Amino acid sequence: MTTVKIMKGLVFALTFAIFFGLFIFAALIPAKNKSSAAFIEENIVLDQPLGSNIKNVLIKDNYLYIVISGGSLADRIVIADTNNGRVVSNISLN
Repeated sequence: MTTVKIMKGLVFALTFAIFFGLFIFAALIPAKNKSSAAFIEENIVLDQPLGSNIKNVLIKDNYLYIVISGGSLADRIVIADTNNGRVVSNISLN
């Protein structure tokens, strides 16, 4: 009889631990997947001339660095803020 009570208590404790662990795991998944620069909800208008080509894109510290060439202009880097979707700066590479 005592062994059965111990087994019931052990099963209850392990069941609780499993559900508690799953709850914690489910709560942490969105936090790991949430990145400030990974997803921009609005469009960024770059205002580049026709014929421009995006050569490279880099995301760092909530800024999107876009290397653009062509379009009858010198190669350039457009820096956009991913928090508000606005172009912060245009850097011309001569």
